[in-house]
Order: sequence, then C-alpha cells, then structure tokens
Amino acid sequence: MNTMVDAKSLVVELGSLLKLPGLKLNEQGVASLIADKKFSVNLEHSSVDGVIHIYSKVMDLDGPVSDVICRKLMALNAYGNETSGASFAWDELHHEIILWRRVDLQVANAHYLMGVLELFLDQVERWRSRLERGLESLEEPRAHEGQGSHSSGPHPAAAQINAIRG
Repeated sequence: MNTMVDAKSLVVELGSLLKLPGLKLNEQGVASLIADKKFSVNLEHSSVDGVIHIYSKVMDLDGPVSDVICRKLMALNAYGNETSGASFAWDELHHEIILWRRVDLQVANAHYLMGVLELFLDQVERWRSRLERGLESLEEPRAHEGQGSHSSGPHPAAAQINAIRG
C-alpha cells in the first residue's frame, strides 16, 4: 500500500466534498486550510505511521509553562473526553500549544475525514476561545460519573484477575 498516494487521493476527495478544489497535499505531504477566516488547520501525511495528522495552534506561549498548567492540559487530554478525541501538545519549534488528532488511512474515507475534521474544528474554536482567557483560568476537568473508561473503582477485568490469583 502506498500511503502517500492514498493520502493525496483522500485529501483531494475531501477538498471536493468541502467545495475546496485546490485542497491537496504539497510535496512535503501537508495541506493547509483557513477555518472561518480565523485560524489555520493543517493536514499532514506521515508515511511512517500511515496516518494523516490534523493539527492547529490553539495558543501562543511567550514564556515558560508551569507544571500546574501542564498537568491541567494533560488531565483535559485524558481519554479524549474534553477534546472529542483530540489531544494537546507542545510545539517546541513554534513555542505554541497545538490541538491535534490522527486519522488512520486504513479506515478513513473522505466522508469519515470530513466528520473528524468538523469535530476537530469545533474543538479548536472552543479551546482557542477558552485559552484566550489564559492558561491559569483552566478548571480541573469534571469527572464523567459512570461514563467513559475511567473510574475510581477497579475495572471488572482487574477484579476478575485478582480473583484468579487467589
């Protein structure tokens, strides 16, 4: 499977669905678009992983980032509950916080990629707005009681393993 050919075809097909006929990967495997005339979003092919990474800056950073802020952003990443499956990352080269998400080329088609992109754009807009108020204003994420894969009690599989051990 030639993932670069697949990625190029997928992005061209996405451009067709979005009525952006010029959307295509460049020689470096990157396509950029401007969302709502507010922010740029990049789609970047990774031939190593056979994926397309979708990413966008959500905040510039002028100085050092505290441990507390890093912990809060990591907590917000947990299980993708607060980010619709995307994750925060630190772009050391550009000194900014980005939101990113990966799409596996083996399971993606243009309609799937469009749906992922729409969810991603909503999250970028949400987090850009929220982070404009400053990193210190981030609240700890609320636990989703009874939802998701994270809970304070033991998981049923773990309880069964303990029972087997005796």
